[in-house]
Formats: sequence, structure tokens, C-alpha cells
Amino acid sequence: MPISVLVLDSEKVFQTSVARKLRLHDIRVLTRPGFEGLKPILESLRFDALLLDAALLRASLDPLRAVLAAHPAMAVILTASSEDAAVVRQTSALVAECLVKPIHPDTLLASVERHAGEKPECAD
Repeated sequence: MPISVLVLDSEKVFQTSVARKLRLHDIRVLTRPGFEGLKPILESLRFDALLLDAALLRASLDPLRAVLAAHPAMAVILTASSEDAAVVRQTSALVAECLVKPIHPDTLLASVERHAGEKPECAD
């Protein structure tokens, strides 16, 4: 069964380039600009990994916690820019890996392949 990845990022250009790269390697990809309207998607589809822009968590970690509560086996790969250091620290126990933008496409692909289907170890 092919790997399935959900990409949540507010930058359409990033979404498009990531989706193109992953699809070239037979990875199924669904892109969304954020958490809004995500609940019915998560109720009907299964994803091996979530590629998540740290900027979407600047206001609160609650949306990520809700996703992980519903899908604890989904690996989270955080993508961050230099201004997201606080979010990176706060999510360290929730994510499998953090990649700093700009991300080389081969690095992104390797991360997805490495973590797809893996359950992150969460600190108590």
C-alpha cells in the first residue's frame, strides 16, 4: 500500500512543490492550507504522516493535539522557519522530526519515507 501524506501549510507554492516531489515517488498526497475543515477528512481517510508547517501552531498547539488524539499512529514532520524556534521547542515531544525551511526535496522525501507509519515516542 502506498504511503499517504497530509500536507498542512499556508504557502501554496510550498504545498505544490512538496506534493509534486512526493507524487513522483508514488506517495499519495493531500494538501490543505490549515486545520480548518480537517475533521471530516481525518474521519474518512488514513494518513501515514503529517507534514505540518510550524507557523500554523504559533497561536496554539491544540489543533495538533486533537489530530494526534484521533490518529496517534500518524507521524508528524514539522517544517519550520527561523522564527518558529518557540513552536519547535514546544512540539519536540509530539513530532518525529523537524525540518528547517528551505528544505531540499531529497531531504523531505527521505524524512517522509523514514517516518511514514511510525508512531512518535511522546514524553510524559
